[in-house]
Amino acid sequence: MGATTGGLQGTSRERRKHFRVPIHLPTHVTELQTQQSYAATLLDLSLRGLGIQSLSARFPQPGTRVLLGVALNGDVVNVTGTIRWTAMEEETPEGSSRCGVCLDEELKARIPIHYALKICEAFDGEVHRARTLRERYPLMAHGIQETYPWSLWGQMLGTVSELAQALWASCAARVDLNAFRTERLQSDAVAQPDMLKVITEDLKKTGSQLRALATMFRCVRDKHLALSQNYAYLVDMGQVIASSVQSMRETLAGLTDAPLPEITYKRSPLPLMFGRYRDFATCFDGLLVFSFRSAFFNKGSRILVQSQADEDRFVVSIEENGSRALDRDLLEISPQGILDLESFTQRDMKAALWLYCGLLALEEHEPTLQVRSESGRNVIRLVLPLEPSFRKTSGETSGP
Repeated sequence: MGATTGGLQGTSRERRKHFRVPIHLPTHVTELQTQQSYAATLLDLSLRGLGIQSLSARFPQPGTRVLLGVALNGDVVNVTGTIRWTAMEEETPEGSSRCGVCLDEELKARIPIHYALKICEAFDGEVHRARTLRERYPLMAHGIQETYPWSLWGQMLGTVSELAQALWASCAARVDLNAFRTERLQSDAVAQPDMLKVITEDLKKTGSQLRALATMFRCVRDKHLALSQNYAYLVDMGQVIASSVQSMRETLAGLTDAPLPEITYKRSPLPLMFGRYRDFATCFDGLLVFSFRSAFFNKGSRILVQSQADEDRFVVSIEENGSRALDRDLLEISPQGILDLESFTQRDMKAALWLYCGLLALEEHEPTLQVRSESGRNVIRLVLPLEPSFRKTSGETSGP
């Protein structure tokens, strides 16, 4: 492949300077000086640059000023920039060219989410690990595949089952060790009260952990049965949130000796909303797990869940005082896409993808999600518009 470059801007180092989003979208190019236009394909983009492939024999030179029209989510975004490098695709019959364009302003466009999924799958092994866990624990995976492919609850089950298997193996090993110690004591002529006390305390601890594990798996079973409901009816939103909070507590109860974040739900009268229980549960579970991941690393941290409803919308907010969840201060997501995706760091990309998968479960309800992140405080705010015919509220009860 031969290449023509415009100084340093065209070197491979310059091309790798920014994280580039692989994408494949139709693009219209107009050279501003000659007003000559031709079709192209957008190959990749970053915050300040684009890579395009000309679909005509036109061979723009470095330094050429261009206007590009890019079709994103049904809208045409027009941006201006300067050709920085060009390279001929010699293997194509027509000898089409690839070009790198430096934009005049930072691109602000809503990228289709299926591209975000491809991006994250390409550079983040977390997706692969989550799927591998499901293959290793097929019984739990059955409930996951019944609901949504790669659901947030599925990721949580994968993580929980991995920890639970390790803890269960540890409990079994301690029981075997104590049985061996007891046999040794029986063969000794002289009793050893101190050793008997150690064995007794260890067995009590093991029994407590096994009971906690049994509680956890019972919670997993109940959640699986709840999520298997696939028909729409009026759902009590307060009950769904309370169930997610309670199942979060029970699921995490037996996994670690470290102090877990305290989860509190302040409940107010909430509407009955028409939809599927599993959709709401999948979304709320995912938001709680996201908050838990940040809160877990700070001792004494707390997660506060609040919900309220007015005439035209239903709002759930989750606040926790854990570690900073994002590199950026604000993240906004809707089912239509994620704004300014190309400017994200890898941590922000992972967080956006995690949250988007939960939000997608409520796509038909037109939700919006906002996350504010700072050191020692993260706030998630989910807003669902209310249909006029479904503003009936459930009775005011105290949450768990």
